[in-house]
Amino acid sequence: MPTYPNINFAMLQTDMYFEYLQKRGLKFIKIQRTKTFEKTIDLEIQVRTEHVWSYGDNLMKLSQKYYGSTDNWWTIGFVNKKPTDAHFKIGDIALIPNNPL
Repeated sequence: MPTYPNINFAMLQTDMYFEYLQKRGLKFIKIQRTKTFEKTIDLEIQVRTEHVWSYGDNLMKLSQKYYGSTDNWWTIGFVNKKPTDAHFKIGDIALIPNNPL
């Protein structure tokens, strides 16, 4: 399990990485944590539709489908407080805003 020395970074130094670290002469690997949208301001957003997350979905595909462009994928993630595709599970409801932010 990684340790978190601060809010933005994790240190990988467990037994699981021992062989990898030893081969490279490292004591740990520093990785950046995925950003979250937990501390966002409350905005009143009109929802166009609800999309049931299914196999093969990703934020860029949903943006293309509902807005005609992949540029607004982050809007869907922001509204749902899920910054990446990996935060969604099959069956989750993704709210699609009426207008991109």
